[in-house]
Amino acid sequence: MKTPVLLVSILVFTFLVTYTYAQMMKSPEERAKDLKEKLNLTNEQTEKVEQSYEKADSLFRNSLQGSGNRDQMKTAMNALMNDTDAKVLKILNDEQNVIYDSIIVVRKKQLEQLQKNIDY
Repeated sequence: MKTPVLLVSILVFTFLVTYTYAQMMKSPEERAKDLKEKLNLTNEQTEKVEQSYEKADSLFRNSLQGSGNRDQMKTAMNALMNDTDAKVLKILNDEQNVIYDSIIVVRKKQLEQLQKNIDY
């Protein structure tokens, strides 16, 4: 009885994370374009941000094919997000970093709320 509940929980979690990721995180190109508008990025910065997002998307897809352990997936996703944010912050200037930090805070609050809803 415990195994089916765990399996369903993992499947629901994976679906919700994937759906949320798809909704919140558009294509790397669209996300970089959005960030360009919000932060007034140069073309060079935009290209570097897009490359960081493309790499993160690839790693994210690979992580979905991992162990299926919900806690491990959650940890891996958080690490990937933090790593990507750190890379983007290195591309930005000081003024842009302040704005991006506020974007990170909002996104983390949204993810925390999603995780609370999932952990019912």
